[in-house]
Amino acid sequence: MLLGTGVRARVVRALALNPHASWTAAALAQRVGAPTPLVRQTLRALARAGFAQEQRSGRQRAFAPAPSAAYEALQAFVFAAGMPDFLVWAREFAAAHRRLRLLVVAGVLVGDTLRPDGESPEVLIVADTPDERVIRRFIGRLEREVGRDLAVAVFSTTVFRYRQDIGDRAIREVRERPHRVVRGSW
Repeated sequence: MLLGTGVRARVVRALALNPHASWTAAALAQRVGAPTPLVRQTLRALARAGFAQEQRSGRQRAFAPAPSAAYEALQAFVFAAGMPDFLVWAREFAAAHRRLRLLVVAGVLVGDTLRPDGESPEVLIVADTPDERVIRRFIGRLEREVGRDLAVAVFSTTVFRYRQDIGDRAIREVRERPHRVVRGSW
């Protein structure tokens, strides 16, 4: 079974959510926080199944998504059923960060592949007094789960209200594009 373990699921998500990236097994293992041999084995299985293609440069091997209908089906599957459980993640995050008021996920986390990378936040966090250490720890965990760097916007409650009142572009783009309010409300 391709998605039999948590590590394999993270590798598949990383491949599906980074359609233009090319990974060595060691680089992807570091990105998803997994043992290199298991990542290499999973990448080879994905290549045999037609979801990835192996690229060789001397002794160096890299794997990239294969432009095919199979890869598109894998992407659709990951967006439909293979994403992390954001409610569980948010519950743990809120327990560690007691003053969390709003948590919104957007962009690739909700399947919006049309939004260019880095154009607007993929995670929007509003807290009375943001605790940078806790936020960094939980965002790092989410980035390992999805296998990519995420654009994150963190606001205090007063700054968020002000920016919302003036029609801040980042907040407006999150609201206007597909998003999911995981905790709190607008």
